[in-house]
Amino acid sequence: MQISAAFKSVTEQIGKKFVYSGTGQEYDYRQMKEAVRLLTMAGLVIPVVHSAANGIPLGAEINRKKQKMLVLDTGILQRLLGLQLADILASNDFEFVNKGNIAELYVGLELLKAASPYEMTQLYYWQREEKNAHAEVDYILQKGYDIIPLEVKSGKQGKMQSLQDYRINRILFL
Repeated sequence: MQISAAFKSVTEQIGKKFVYSGTGQEYDYRQMKEAVRLLTMAGLVIPVVHSAANGIPLGAEINRKKQKMLVLDTGILQRLLGLQLADILASNDFEFVNKGNIAELYVGLELLKAASPYEMTQLYYWQREEKNAHAEVDYILQKGYDIIPLEVKSGKQGKMQSLQDYRINRILFL
């Protein structure tokens, strides 16, 4: 039962920092952490780990306490969230509250698909470390000696303020 509760919690927290206590009152932190670990080992859940991203390799400055989780498939996520895909596809005028989170999931899964099948690929994200900071870059990629920030937007409008904050942060640390 705790694996089901953990999987449900992952789907509910897509796009946000994963919090084990967000899984409900019936299981304690250790039980949920173990359930998420098993889901990760099975490939059903994919962690996106926070990196300070001050240089390469990105994995040198990670904080495993700050992770976002991805589900292995966007269709499974939509089904678990109770979205009726037939209604969405038939309508031109729809708005749902977590479309940004679904877009972020989709991009993360595409990044994994585009990676080498012969290597284990770790996804990273960046978040400003200061207290009450809300700047977050959805994915940070390393290509050779370059660090590439990737911000996902789901709508027609939107600023890239987090991307600008990341660039300013990088200039300050160089």
